[in-house]
Parts: sequence; structure tokens; C-alpha cells
Amino acid sequence: MKNLFKIFGIIAVVALVGFTMIACEEAEDNPFVGTWEGEMDDGDTVKIVAKDTTWEMFFGASGNVVAMSGSYTYTGNVATMTGTFQGTAFTITSTLSSDGDKINTTILGEEVELTRVK
Repeated sequence: MKNLFKIFGIIAVVALVGFTMIACEEAEDNPFVGTWEGEMDDGDTVKIVAKDTTWEMFFGASGNVVAMSGSYTYTGNVATMTGTFQGTAFTITSTLSSDGDKINTTILGEEVELTRVK
């Protein structure tokens, strides 16, 4: 009888560990979360701070003036960022590099490569 309880105990522990591993594998980390920086053609720094579903974009010589913000969704390595700038709605599509360290996007009509800094 004691051996039977031990076997059921072991089965329960194995099942718990298995279900935990399955649940962890299904949870996908958002590859866009972080701080990204690049440089515009005029030399100004552009910085995007992306959280789980929101983002803020900063411009200026030191990249510290909040210019735009909004929300985003992503599928795989492509994020669709939406927001409003001076009363005008816009959409920006950004593509994450295969190594996850760079984003290629178009900002104010200019192609910009942003590098992950955090």
C-alpha cells in the first residue's frame, strides 16, 4: 500500500512538472520590449521605449524630448505601432532583426535602424 502511495506521489509530481513546463513554453516573451536608439539623417538621436503594449518616442540631440507615444501589437518579428501626433493618427511598421538587437523602421519618412540599448 505504501508503495502505491509513493507511485501516485511520483506520478503527481511528474505531471505537475510537465504541465508547468508546457505552460512556460507557451508563454512568449515580447521581443520588442526595451529601449532602442538610432540616429536620424540630421544627426538627432531618436529613442523608442517599448513596454508590453505601449511605446514612447523621443527626439533631440540627446533623445530626451517626448515627441510621440501610442500602443502597438506584434506578430513574430513585425510590430505595428499606432499613435497620434499633433492630432493626426499614424501607423508605423517596425521589423526586428533575426538576432533581436536591431529594429528597422520608417520615422517621418526616413528609414532608421534602431539598436537595443536595454
